[in-house]
Amino acid sequence: MEERDVKLAIVNEFVSQFNQYGPKVTLDSVCKPIHISKKTIYKHFPSKAGIYDYLLEEAVKSVLEGQKAVYEDPALSTKEKLVRILNIRADWESKIDVSKIFEFETYEPTFYAKFLKAYESNWDYFLSLMDKGKRDGTVKADVNPDIVVALLSSAMVNLYRGDTLAKLNIPYAKAIDQIASTVLFGILAEGE
Repeated sequence: MEERDVKLAIVNEFVSQFNQYGPKVTLDSVCKPIHISKKTIYKHFPSKAGIYDYLLEEAVKSVLEGQKAVYEDPALSTKEKLVRILNIRADWESKIDVSKIFEFETYEPTFYAKFLKAYESNWDYFLSLMDKGKRDGTVKADVNPDIVVALLSSAMVNLYRGDTLAKLNIPYAKAIDQIASTVLFGILAEGE
């Protein structure tokens, strides 16, 4: 197997094990199903935390690439761009059980802090679109873009606090869609 394939196998098995055990996943449990040693894992990642960091970096990279593509798409209106940017998902989000992420707060607090910080940053494309929307009349002139970002990021982060997703019995993607829709379009029915 090529080195790139080994790294991918490690990450995929790690995610699979995470989905079963949450942050209690061990490197030993990752090794067995893919028939490698921990030494092989350490060739690619310095530690379990290194795998978490890799997944987060890949997620941020994926989301930013998606945001850039939406931002630069001339076929989309400002409104369409705002909606689509808020609905971009990282590649890993379809693979990982996000309802277990709240456990990081207890078992991996350093990574949990990094994870939450990722939600509080990387809003440049959205903020730029908010400003453009104010200029072209898509966004109300009196809306403060920083408050909108604070609302969105706080709502998204709160999905990971405690077992919110489990209590709501709602998939992560649907929760994000509802957050985006509520912030952008409000809670009142049309005509109200």
